Amino acid sequence: MAEAHLDVVTIGNAIVDILSHADGDFLIKHDLPKGSMNLVDAERSARLYDAMGPGVEMSGGSAANTAVGVASLGGSGAFIGKVHADALGEVFAHDIRAAGIDFETPQSLDGPPTARCLVFVAPWPRILAPVSSLGRTTSHRMSSPAPRSLTSRGICGIRRGPRRHFAGRSKWPTRPAARRR
Repeated sequence: MAEAHLDVVTIGNAIVDILSHADGDFLIKHDLPKGSMNLVDAERSARLYDAMGPGVEMSGGSAANTAVGVASLGGSGAFIGKVHADALGEVFAHDIRAAGIDFETPQSLDGPPTARCLVFVAPWPRILAPVSSLGRTTSHRMSSPAPRSLTSRGICGIRRGPRRHFAGRSKWPTRPAARRR
């Protein structure tokens, strides 16, 4: 059987972006400064999520977006990141898999909920007021080091000792020394 080829494996925060329209009164009522990013705890994020109007939910996060970008250009990729076994964790897993990305990290059954970024879009002049709760991404340990399918193919993994290996290389590539003129 031929080994599957991946062009990129990304590791990062699995965040669900939720975009919704809001007026200036909503932002004032919930103490959300216009044009600034607010980092909040899971409880405040849940209250804002319940108060917001209809929105669009989609998987996000820099690493996940990078993997999806590679797939949109015809490449193949995998993503490693943590989600909770909740509704937003299901949204994230569905979206990233639907984009053609391998995502096999098991969902967490304990701890904080899946990370979310609530983006309130106010009318003209267009104002964004993003609110992020890092949720599940803030735990220091993954439930497993990496999905078994990736480690068994030599795609990712760390061995003990001073050297690390990635994709079969015994160490990271080095740059040649700078040339003097």
